[in-house]
Amino acid sequence: MSNDDGKKIESGKTPQEKNRTLIDMLLRKKEQGFIEFLKALRKDQVYADLADQIEKTVKLQAQIWQPFVNAWNKINVKKFSEKNCTRQGKNS
Repeated sequence: MSNDDGKKIESGKTPQEKNRTLIDMLLRKKEQGFIEFLKALRKDQVYADLADQIEKTVKLQAQIWQPFVNAWNKINVKKFSEKNCTRQGKNS
């Protein structure tokens, strides 16, 4: 994570906001960063349960959102195909 990332996290007004920002950043970056974060939490038994809860929440959210992501991808593929067919027809 960069210094700018740290500043963005620290700009949260409450610990909850800071934690939410951190988790959001970890989820948006490469998967390995998130995995390493969970590993670091699990090194201390006090935080091992927290790591498990975070991981379960992320997996549940992924399961909930996956049908929407699949539908979105199908729509975009269809639009892309239609757009290219229209362009090819104009260029003929």
